[in-house]
Amino acid sequence: MRSINTKNYITSIVYLLAIVALIVFGILPFIDKLSTNQANYSDTRKTLDSTLKKYTQLTELSKNEQEILSIKEDVYELIPNDSETANFVVKLEAVATDLSIPDYISSISTSQTATSNAKTAAQKQKDAKKEVSYSIGFTSNYTTIKSFLDKLYDFPRFTTIKNINISGYNSEQDTLSFKINGVIYYGK
Repeated sequence: MRSINTKNYITSIVYLLAIVALIVFGILPFIDKLSTNQANYSDTRKTLDSTLKKYTQLTELSKNEQEILSIKEDVYELIPNDSETANFVVKLEAVATDLSIPDYISSISTSQTATSNAKTAAQKQKDAKKEVSYSIGFTSNYTTIKSFLDKLYDFPRFTTIKNINISGYNSEQDTLSFKINGVIYYGK
């Protein structure tokens, strides 16, 4: 009986040693590896979140860039890089023709601000006002004058009106003399 107890005791110790060896050599390295993998996963997840945030920002910036380019195109259409006065005159003449203005008169003169001689040529060009003055005069009825001003307001190019003179009412023909002076702008 003593030999059975010893045999059982030795068998129990062998099983216990096998279980301890399994834990030490099998499970503990796996737990260490699992812990390392969890730390790597956490770092990778943080990097991914940061990258996704940056990607979202870049996508938003790209969208904003497209919006800015669209606005820039609109601005360059309203204020082109060069004076393009011929195009402006052609559009004014088209408006006059559309409104059947018989004695349409237009004159365009370039105006630039003088600068001191001490400045460099590049500085002078930068400081110079990039504008073209224009003058339009005709005789017509009030409705046509109002329509002309409405069309000028809707012009595809930025323009300012410096002064308007409406005078000389002719009661026989129901007409007024109309003169407008303004400025169109160009350049950056």
